[in-house]
Amino acid sequence: MDPKIYQAVKEEYAERRRKAQREADERRYEVYEKIPELKKYDSEMLYLARTLVGAGDKAYEKLNRIEELTKARALALTSNGYPEDYTSPKYSCSECNDTGYKGTRMCNCIKAKIRLESLKESGLGKLAETQRFDNFSLEYYAGTDRDAIERNLGVLRGFAENFSDSSDRNFILIGGTGLGKTHLSTAVAVSVIGRGYDVVYTTVINMLDDFERKRFSSHGAENENLTDRYFDCDLLIIDDLGSELSNQFTVSALYNLLNTRLNEGKPTIMNTNLVPNELQAKYDSRITSRILGHFSPLLFKGEDVRRQKLAQR
Repeated sequence: MDPKIYQAVKEEYAERRRKAQREADERRYEVYEKIPELKKYDSEMLYLARTLVGAGDKAYEKLNRIEELTKARALALTSNGYPEDYTSPKYSCSECNDTGYKGTRMCNCIKAKIRLESLKESGLGKLAETQRFDNFSLEYYAGTDRDAIERNLGVLRGFAENFSDSSDRNFILIGGTGLGKTHLSTAVAVSVIGRGYDVVYTTVINMLDDFERKRFSSHGAENENLTDRYFDCDLLIIDDLGSELSNQFTVSALYNLLNTRLNEGKPTIMNTNLVPNELQAKYDSRITSRILGHFSPLLFKGEDVRRQKLAQR
């Protein structure tokens, strides 16, 4: 889990509680003007609650009085056209009252919020809504191509569903456009984020643009941490490897990133339209030796699925 996302969500939840409590205070002051006795009930209940500790034999008597006042308060509200809970805070989650926790365990609501924010930060955008394991179809593949894609699906699903802090496998998805590489790598990202891990999904062009901005921008301090997420994330997924314009700087940046993540045992998945010979022609031996030596290749073959779908319309 990205600590920055977790902290931001915690702050959002704290503000939710503050807002709910402010609005409850406003409603309470409103009814105090219309129902003066309500303020007296609240003041007496507050006093009794504060004096319960150490009340000894009188504790039971105080509790009975609090119950009487609670009933009188509810009756005063309903008889004046208000619901009983009108002055209570209206939290968005009734399970945790917007604390994010039920006891010592995270509430499902904050888990879902963290997953949502992680998806936004991952770079997946709307792909996360449409490209998952459960909607990946094999119907557009035939024969040995279908067998290969089905194996790839099984390997990547197993990797995603068993992802942990000790996961260190790397994959390179190789094949032409429209064969499912992006769909399955997106599905991996969605699944791994759902398990609470920090995933960054990016195209190689956008990623290298960040490295160049950090290196060459005049706003050094502003861009100081621009590329940290590529090194620090639990899983990095790089799409369209080979589509970038290569120069000495970009090759060096890519090598440094891959080498660092390999040395630290952090998994990386890359998608490319280039076959191994084309990879060797494009990159120097430092990069290709790491890709071909440390990344498990998954081959994607068949007819362009996007074209097939268009033809069916």
